[in-house]
Amino acid sequence: MANFPNTQPNLANPISTDQMNTVPHAAQHANANDEIEAIAGFVGTVGSSNPTNLISNGAMELWTAGTSVAPDGWTLSGVGATVDRWTSTNIGLYVARLTRVTNNCNISQSITGGLFPVAYWRGKSVTLGCWVYSTVATRGKIYIYDGVGSSVSAYHPGDSTWRFLTVTRVIDASATNVIAYLQVDTGDTSVYFDGAICVEGSACPSFAPDVISGTGANQLVRLNGSSQLPAVSGALLTNLPVTGGVTQVNASGSGVSFAAAEATIASVAKTITAGKTVLLIVTGWCTSTQSGASKLIRSRLKHASTTVQTVDGYTTFADSGGSGNILTMALSAIVTGLSGSVTFSITMQCVSGQAYDGHAKLQVLEF
Repeated sequence: MANFPNTQPNLANPISTDQMNTVPHAAQHANANDEIEAIAGFVGTVGSSNPTNLISNGAMELWTAGTSVAPDGWTLSGVGATVDRWTSTNIGLYVARLTRVTNNCNISQSITGGLFPVAYWRGKSVTLGCWVYSTVATRGKIYIYDGVGSSVSAYHPGDSTWRFLTVTRVIDASATNVIAYLQVDTGDTSVYFDGAICVEGSACPSFAPDVISGTGANQLVRLNGSSQLPAVSGALLTNLPVTGGVTQVNASGSGVSFAAAEATIASVAKTITAGKTVLLIVTGWCTSTQSGASKLIRSRLKHASTTVQTVDGYTTFADSGGSGNILTMALSAIVTGLSGSVTFSITMQCVSGQAYDGHAKLQVLEF
């Protein structure tokens, strides 16, 4: 029986003068094989795991809507339930205290969207972990729901200590979402949650802190929903233009079909003042349901018909069965010498001619 990953393996080492039965040979081989298989299962195969934490604000540090509503990134459910910020005794400054009142309740967060649509997760293993504190047994737990079914962790034993609960689910082939839940059920009490982490694969570390962002001290500044800087003090900034400032326009495109012919995914026109510098930034991706070898996708960043940057990339399989392809890309360029109305665009083409859908966001900044 394997000890790993609950405890470190403990295998007896024979010495040169031992008889074959001093350290039982067959048992030693069996124990060693068990430990190797446990370690291999924990690490996973190539492409089967990713230690990146998919949970936003898993450390429960951000409460920009108030300290008595769900923390940033989380949604509260359950009639009568409350959630509030509580001073941490575990990780960071705060934890989330979830209180059940008559009805079962939870805070939840979906991990689908953006570069990881639900189609990406179908058939893959996902593991959710969270530090949980409770003074009452069979109240606090965590689970993963994919729109078809759920996988549930063990309950916290109610021993007034922080315990790391985990649960793994293979996402159903017909899944419509992948949602992480932190729950209090079966009786009215408060349970505390902190250090939530959700990763691709069948095991996760005890907690991988996500980036603490916001507008407070010692935080990375987070752009708002319109990709703009929030209201922060610029008193310490130096070497900024005295007049003129920065102007910006954005464009986006989603689900634009392309194949061998170059197609415009997103474009926008902007009037450029002579002598100004233009910064172009693009992020995007393309997807296809076609199977087979990876394909070469060529992305071009342009002003009018002039290409200022070209990036080639090969698609990778979107799932382990090889039934789809995906490619992400990012481009940027600085352009000078423009004036008047100029159209900026991002285009894509599949050099070998297969059909793809392109998605991109284009930002044009003039300064």
